[in-house]
Amino acid sequence: MDEGKLKGKKVAILTSEMYEDLELWYPYFRMKEEGAEVEVVSMIESPLEVMGRHYYPLKTDKSVEEARAGDYQALIVPGGYAPDMLRRSEEVLDLVRAICEAGKPVGALCQGSMVLAAAGVLKGKKASAKVPVQKEIEKSSRVPQEIKWQDQDLTVDGNIITARTKQALPDFSRALLQMLSRKFSPR
Repeated sequence: MDEGKLKGKKVAILTSEMYEDLELWYPYFRMKEEGAEVEVVSMIESPLEVMGRHYYPLKTDKSVEEARAGDYQALIVPGGYAPDMLRRSEEVLDLVRAICEAGKPVGALCQGSMVLAAAGVLKGKKASAKVPVQKEIEKSSRVPQEIKWQDQDLTVDGNIITARTKQALPDFSRALLQMLSRKFSPR
């Protein structure tokens, strides 16, 4: 059996209670299929079991305080209600910034874009999100984000991948796998 093109790489999935189940589990299993080690990072001390919006339980691996940006080659932020809590945590935002600023792939699905915007990593970037998510980001931002919203399901701008809805999951996962498969040098 093929060991997968991501063997030796570690991917963090950042989430909390009421995550969007499909937006977490689909990329989780795609990354594992390709040989990546996947760790679920939560705001709350781990290990902890959190529930998705559709009641799929998930055991977290680390708290955000335990997670180190240098340990990961990529970060995924699924949607659901969890991003609304995540974007209020300075530790979460620090982790997102550190991974993004290192030039590593960072992906957000649906409401997950709110976390990237709160961390300031979408400022001046192209991104995809549903109109209500765009309006929430614009309303809640303390500084102008100047995000260049794209009317498409998936947008890749540099090392950032954003998806409007779970319908983009195949393309989202493919884009993340392609980024992780390439050799890249951090900025």
